Amino acid sequence: MKKWALHDDHREEIEIKFDKEDFDKLQQLFLNLWYDVQITWIRKRLQFDRDGVEVSLDYTKWYGYIIELEILSTDLEKDENLEILRNKFAELEIPITPKDEFKAKFEWYKTNWKTLISED
Repeated sequence: MKKWALHDDHREEIEIKFDKEDFDKLQQLFLNLWYDVQITWIRKRLQFDRDGVEVSLDYTKWYGYIIELEILSTDLEKDENLEILRNKFAELEIPITPKDEFKAKFEWYKTNWKTLISED
């Protein structure tokens, strides 16, 4: 669970790890707590640690490919770590996608995901 806006540069995160085979039980728990499913992603994710930076390589069906770099930070470290992440993208010669582009694609997917998944 991540707080604040989806594509903010930094967000507070609560992470609970569970086994893949427990997904249905966890989903049912949230439904029983009156949470509604807002969106479903069909994603293949590979994760690596590179010099203290968590690297996620994602392919999400109907959405596309994403490379995400992350450093868990305190509030005091966030600006310094954000600069480190920007420099890592520059070293990799990967341009950072503008937030407006991510937002537009996300809004399209959020509008269409139920139809896409039902046609699959």
